[in-house]
Amino acid sequence: MKCLDKGQIALYLYDLLEPEEAECMAAHLEECRHCQLQLKLELDELEDPEESLASDEPSEAVIHDIMANLPPYPIHVLKRSERQHIQKKIDWKKRSLDIVKKATIAVAGMAAVVYFGTLTSPSFATYVSDLYASAIKSQPQQTENSLFAAEASKDALIQRGLQEGYNKKVGLKDVDNGMTLEVKEIMADTRDVRIIFGFKDKNGQQLEKLSETFPDELGETYEIKITGEDGNVLETYDNPLINYSKAIEVGENDEYMMVSRPISRYFTDASKIPDKLNVELNIKKLDKVEGNWSVTIPVDISKAKKETRVVPINEQYTAPNGEVINLKQVTVTPGQTEFVIENTEGSGSFQSLTYEVVDDKGAVLTAWSNLDLTSGFGEEPNPFFKNVSKDYFVRETEDKTVHFITFHSLPADKKLTFRVGGIYDQVPSSFKQKLSTEALKTKPVTIQHDGNTLTFSNFTVEEITKIDPIKSVKHKMLRSKLQLEATLAPGVVFLDSWEAVDDKGNEYRFTSNGSTTIDEKGNFVMKAQLLDDMKAVPKELTLMIGEEVKRKADTDWSVDIPLKK
Repeated sequence: MKCLDKGQIALYLYDLLEPEEAECMAAHLEECRHCQLQLKLELDELEDPEESLASDEPSEAVIHDIMANLPPYPIHVLKRSERQHIQKKIDWKKRSLDIVKKATIAVAGMAAVVYFGTLTSPSFATYVSDLYASAIKSQPQQTENSLFAAEASKDALIQRGLQEGYNKKVGLKDVDNGMTLEVKEIMADTRDVRIIFGFKDKNGQQLEKLSETFPDELGETYEIKITGEDGNVLETYDNPLINYSKAIEVGENDEYMMVSRPISRYFTDASKIPDKLNVELNIKKLDKVEGNWSVTIPVDISKAKKETRVVPINEQYTAPNGEVINLKQVTVTPGQTEFVIENTEGSGSFQSLTYEVVDDKGAVLTAWSNLDLTSGFGEEPNPFFKNVSKDYFVRETEDKTVHFITFHSLPADKKLTFRVGGIYDQVPSSFKQKLSTEALKTKPVTIQHDGNTLTFSNFTVEEITKIDPIKSVKHKMLRSKLQLEATLAPGVVFLDSWEAVDDKGNEYRFTSNGSTTIDEKGNFVMKAQLLDDMKAVPKELTLMIGEEVKRKADTDWSVDIPLKK
C-alpha cells in the first residue's frame, strides 16, 4: 500500500472510512514509520478543527466515560456498534479551552474508534493513545479545584502528585464537643501521605487561623497511623530528633491544615507497599478544647507503585573513621529520585559527609549532606543542598542509620554518577568576644579570629507573646535579633553553636537562621540572624562559638547509577 496523505489520515481518525479501508490503513500505519510521523505532523499542523473535519459527535458525558475507562489496548476486544450517519459538525468552540487543539483531536479520534466501532490493531491503538498522552501531559494540569494547588508552587513533590493525579477529595467528618472535623482532601504516593482538613464550630462556621488553635507540640495534638486492609497498624522506627509528621496552614484565611506522614518510613522497598492502605487521622486537641476526632481514609497506592521503579545498587565505601556507607538502592518515580543510604558506625569519631550526583561532564546536578543533622545551615542558598527535598527522613537502629534522600529532576537518559564529595569534622572554637548591645544598634563591629572575619550589626529587640504548650498560658517575652556576616577561613565551611552570657550572668543559646554561599575566592560566606528570647535587654553580651565545621578530606569513591531502562 502507498503512503497515506493528510486527507486519508484525517478520514481514518474520524472514522469516515468503510471498515475494510480502515483496517487496511491501520495495518499500514502499524508498520510504516513515515506515515506515523505524518500522522503526528497532521495533528500539529491543523489550524482550525472546526472547518477541517466533521463527525457525529457523542455527548461530552459519553466521551468522558469512554476516556476514563479506556484501556491502552487491545481495542479489538470491544464490540463494534452500528455506524452512525453524519448529521452535524463538531462544535469545537464549546470544548474546553484548557485543552490544546492537538489533544482535542486525539481525544475525539480515540472516542470515535470506540463509540463508532472501528477496529484497529492493538499496536496502532496504543500508538494513538501515546500521542494523546504526550499531548495532554505537556499541558498544565487543572489543579485550581484542589486545596493542594496553593502548596504546589512551594513543594515539588506536591506539584508532582497533582500532575500524576495522586490526590482525591474525601469529605469525611467527625464531631466531638460540638466541633466538626472535616477532612477535605488526601494525597498519597509511595513516599508520603498528606491530609488537608478544617474545623467548624457549633454554629457551623468555618474556623480561621487554624494554625493558631492547632499547636503541634511534641506530637501531642494529633497523630497519623497507617494500617493495612486487615486493620493492623504498621510499625516504624523514627528518629526522635526529627518531626516526621508536619503541619502547614492552607487556605486564604488559614482555614485548613495540611498534615503529612512519610509512607516510606514503613517500607524500604516501594514494591512491598500494599496496593491499598488505610490512613487514620486522630486529633486530640483544638486550642483549649480536649477531644477525640478520628477519621479513617482508604487510599489506593497501586497507580503510584506502577510508576515507581527500584534500582538495586548495594555498593559500599569505608570512611577514614571506619564508618561504612552503603548506597543500597535508588527509587525512581515521576519527577523525583530517592537514594537510600545506609551508614554503619565506625570505631572513630563522628564525621559528616556530603553526597553529590554528577553527569558525564562532572557537573553537580544534586547534592545533600548529613551536616544538616548536626549544623543549622538555615535557609537556601546552601552549597551542600541542591535540587533536594527538605523532607528527607532517617531510620535508626543501634548501630545503623538509613537516610532516605529525595532529589528532584534527575535525567534518566544520561550517564549519572553518585559520589561522596567530602568529609568534614566538627572542632571546638576558641572564639569569645564581648559586645555592647547599645553600640551594635548603630554601628557594626568587625572581628578577626583564626582567619575568619565576622561582622556583627543591628541588634534589635521586640516584644512577643509565647504560649506554654503544657499549661496553655500566654506570657510576654523579648525576642532579640543580631545580624551576622562572616567570611570564613579557607577550609572552614560553617560556625555552629552560638552562645552568650550577659552582664548579669544570664545565659543564652542563639538560633542561627540564614544562608551560606561561596565567594569568588572559594571561601564560605555566612549571612544570618542570631535569635534568642530574653526577659530584659542586657547592656553587654559575651558571645561564644562552640564549633567550627572544617573540611578534612576529599574522596575518590563513586558509583555509576544505571537509571536508563
